[in-house]
Amino acid sequence: MNFTARVLLLLILATAPLNLLADERPNIVLLMVDDLGFSDLGCYGSEIKTPQLDRLARNGLRFTQFYNCAKCETTRSTLLSGRYYPEVNNQKLENCVTIAEALSAAGYTTLMTGKWHLDSLPNDRGFDRYFGHLSGATNFFRGDDTFRLDREPWQVPDNGFYTTDANIDFAIDFLENSTSPDKPFFLYVAFNAPHYPLQAPETDVKKYLNQYSTGWDQLRQERFKRQQELGLFDKSVRPAPRPENVADWDSLQETEQKTEQLLMATYAAMIDRVDQNIGRLLAALEQQGKDENTIVMFLSDNGACPFQRTHEQTRKKNLMPWNPDSYWTYDQGWAHACNTPFREYKQNQHEGGITTPMIVHWPNRIDQPGRITQQPGHIVDIMATCLDLAGSSYPTQYNEKPVGPGRGTSLRPVFEGKKRDLQDIYFSFYGKNNALRSGNWKLVNKNTQPFELYNLKNDRTELTNLAKTNPAQFQKMKTRWDRLAQEVGQAEKKKNGKKKNNKNASVFPNWKKFAVHQRRPQTGCIPTGYEMILRAAKVKQVDFTTFQDDFDLDKQLGKGQAVPRNNFVSVAEAIRKKHPNIVFEQQVFETGAEKIAFIDKQLKTRKPMLVSVAMVQDGQLRGWHIMPIVDAKSSRYCLLEFVEANGETRIQWISKQQLADLHDQYEGGKDVAYLKNN
Repeated sequence: MNFTARVLLLLILATAPLNLLADERPNIVLLMVDDLGFSDLGCYGSEIKTPQLDRLARNGLRFTQFYNCAKCETTRSTLLSGRYYPEVNNQKLENCVTIAEALSAAGYTTLMTGKWHLDSLPNDRGFDRYFGHLSGATNFFRGDDTFRLDREPWQVPDNGFYTTDANIDFAIDFLENSTSPDKPFFLYVAFNAPHYPLQAPETDVKKYLNQYSTGWDQLRQERFKRQQELGLFDKSVRPAPRPENVADWDSLQETEQKTEQLLMATYAAMIDRVDQNIGRLLAALEQQGKDENTIVMFLSDNGACPFQRTHEQTRKKNLMPWNPDSYWTYDQGWAHACNTPFREYKQNQHEGGITTPMIVHWPNRIDQPGRITQQPGHIVDIMATCLDLAGSSYPTQYNEKPVGPGRGTSLRPVFEGKKRDLQDIYFSFYGKNNALRSGNWKLVNKNTQPFELYNLKNDRTELTNLAKTNPAQFQKMKTRWDRLAQEVGQAEKKKNGKKKNNKNASVFPNWKKFAVHQRRPQTGCIPTGYEMILRAAKVKQVDFTTFQDDFDLDKQLGKGQAVPRNNFVSVAEAIRKKHPNIVFEQQVFETGAEKIAFIDKQLKTRKPMLVSVAMVQDGQLRGWHIMPIVDAKSSRYCLLEFVEANGETRIQWISKQQLADLHDQYEGGKDVAYLKNN
């Protein structure tokens, strides 16, 4: 850190309460799981055995209205920056200071294990030690090529490896060997479980094989009954009904039910294993004498996941989930049960997508241990809370560069049994699913459909849409949403406007620059993605007589009828003229994972490829993503994104997992076009 930044942060610390600057500042352990539903812990109504987390809840504090950002990467960028994800350019973490950077400056040792799923490396963003995978998901038994120990690649062992166990193995090692008695520590453990693929040790899975024979409807009823008995919800709350696209359990064939039981048993086993490892971590803290002065916070990055992405070979061979070659996922039936009593799932901004179990344990500091609070909170508050505990605050600049203001407010008053001043809470999933929580009112939409209005005080499960019956409140909320969305999005738009892409040119050194078009002036003007693949093939001229952009530009610009869409053929012909010995082919993939495997294989040839992901929703094309090849060393892809709202084409880096997610998220654009030797 440079001298100016250190002086600034020291001045901030100098104004903090003296009792927090002494050695008694608490250690902070932040535990985050992946794709866990609201009702998946014993202390939140589940049948899954989670005695360690239940113990923390029994002696700590539980939230019933704590929110995340409904998706892996958006939650992580918000959590680590203390700002809403569009303000920091999501995974790039720009215009911010990370929680590790700020706590390091405040005198904390900063440690992390687990899933990163952001740009750069954890050690480059303030963490003193790191073990885990940079990818958004991984094989739990075999890992992947993104595992790192600090900055160095780490080879996953051939046998005896399980990602959840390894995260805690290294966390305990870091606590033993990388902390000192005179310095507090911040430990962030980002479990990949229970994110797909559903994989767990055989002994853990078999504990639950007979648990789910009655199906998801019965499970949801049983969980909701326990939630009421625990005091999480009163009798006025009505659980959301099963969605129409989720089958009645009794309508399934016996073989289908057996498969579904296996999937849910594996999911339960993954959560069970997380709890076992949390127990190991808590025991290590106690053995090291660090437990009494350590605050532990536990939450999930989003609600249960509805995506069915099981690999076909896994089904055909009926591979068991303890087989490293298996790749199972469950879908909406169990996800609906896991999110009891709410609606919707991961990626949606309805309560099922954004509400997380939140447990806080802090010995002798929680008012009325075992208490349940209905006060709302958001993951953007975590950084403000940690800085408050450290006696620090969000800086205005870092490394001689200004950073935007922190958004959250400290949760400490809630820990102490006090009322916290509420502020509006912003939610969005890339502009597709949006919400605003203001007091007890919530404005929300799904898949760019019209906004709905709910009073969560009387309707926590969002069953009665008040948009038409209370138009004044609806308009008030919509106005607040528009203002906040513009405010949150301004930083990103400004940065994109100034963005330079020269660093991306290193993928193909002969590229002088990337073209970024705003409202391309005429039909036949080559879209940026195709321009890039042609440059890679050193093709200078193209016959555009049959060339058509993915949008009807003629119709948009009022210049007559659009020519037939035949983009790939036009590009192929241009390349053939330059390289007559090269064949241009196209292949379609069912899943994003299969697409990634093919691209990785093609990467070794270093021949141009064009990958397409069309944003098709309800049969309508709303935009597209095209990606001409990548940086093989960093496992990043160069993505071009056309945004219908403003007609802007922008270039950014994305990870393999993000591309796979895009592929599986939308209905169209499942192809890879590539050059192949004849």
